[in-house]
Parts: sequence; structure tokens; C-alpha cells
Amino acid sequence: MNKFTKNFYDGTVLSFDGKVYYIRLLGGKNVIMKFTVMHQMCSFPDSMLENGHIKDGTKIHLCEIRRSDGETILPDHRYYFDANKEERKAFPDADLVAREDFCRLLQDVIDKPEMSEVVKESVRLFFTGFDQAACSMLRTILKIK
Repeated sequence: MNKFTKNFYDGTVLSFDGKVYYIRLLGGKNVIMKFTVMHQMCSFPDSMLENGHIKDGTKIHLCEIRRSDGETILPDHRYYFDANKEERKAFPDADLVAREDFCRLLQDVIDKPEMSEVVKESVRLFFTGFDQAACSMLRTILKIK
């Protein structure tokens, strides 16, 4: 069994050369990260981006995964992970449809006090990227197909 440990760091993007990011961690260690690795399953806030890449000087949260066979440094999934990123690329209107569907379903249950825990959980699911799960939960409660 391959055991691992995780360490979390804050860093600053020093520069981007079109293919890789150069990042300095708070401890002074420099990291080079490919553009594809940085953006593969992450969505960064617009305030961090410029022309589709992370701006120089931007603070970023990173996660180091250490195994017996080496280490890997990635963007910290607790801040930037987006499980639906690939789906949104394939279906750009899916976000809008899911948002409208969720809002419509939410309006149907929001006034029912006995549903408050379900509403909280569905909102949490929706805003952590599980759009369809949130809608399914509300549809099940409302008995809508």
C-alpha cells in the first residue's frame, strides 16, 4: 500500500512563460508547474486571471503530496477544485440551465420550514459543484421527475 502525506502551502506566482508557471513558496522554495496541471481540474476566480492564465504576483494555495516514490505539488483542491470543469467545456450552456433549474426548484421548497435542512444541504451541494445532485435532491423531496 502506498501511503502519503499532504502539506499545504501558500505561494506567489512569479511569472508565466506560456507553458509553465514559476511559483515561490513562503519558505523560499521555487516550484515550476505546467499550465495544464494548474488548470486541469481547477477554476480560479476571475480576480486571479489575466488572458486565461494566473497573473504574476497572485497569491495561490498549493498542496504537496508526498509518497515514498516522490512528491507532487498541485493547486489546493479545497480552494480551486471544480469537478464539473470538463463537463462545462463540452456543454457551455449547462451552467445556466442547471442554475435556472436549481433556482426554480428552490423556490418551490424555500417556504416550507420542515425542509430547511434539505434546502441547506442542496445549496451546499450546488455551490460545491454538484449541480445535478442538488437538483435531484430537491426533485426527490418535491416528488418531481
